[in-house]
Amino acid sequence: MNDITSDNPLDADGVYLMKLPVKMYVFKDQQEVKVSFRITDYCVINRTMTIEQMQTICDNWNVGEGIQGMKIDGGKIYWYRSRSGPRPEQVPADFVVINTYPFSMRISVPEMRKLVENFNHQLNNKMHWDR
Repeated sequence: MNDITSDNPLDADGVYLMKLPVKMYVFKDQQEVKVSFRITDYCVINRTMTIEQMQTICDNWNVGEGIQGMKIDGGKIYWYRSRSGPRPEQVPADFVVINTYPFSMRISVPEMRKLVENFNHQLNNKMHWDR
């Protein structure tokens, strides 16, 4: 029997669980990036964008207002670093906001840095899905 509390990616019924907050695949031959956002272990939303758009996100999520309303497949995306919680309190914080209709997600700054590293790794190395 599989234990979902361990590092095992399967539940007791053999369903693959998504544990990472964000996962991506860079498809160089199609010049696109598929990004999966974890809502729960069993619920994931996907967005597709060009490699150029993902590069823009990686280069600018931490600059000024970050990415505000970039048009991607499936709508617009907002991707930026926030240094406070919501109004009116605006408690000091440090996290990355990713808004893509109908969800608003938050990930840690270290997780975002890992995502940028992963993007660069996939972009600059042959992956098993590359032709």
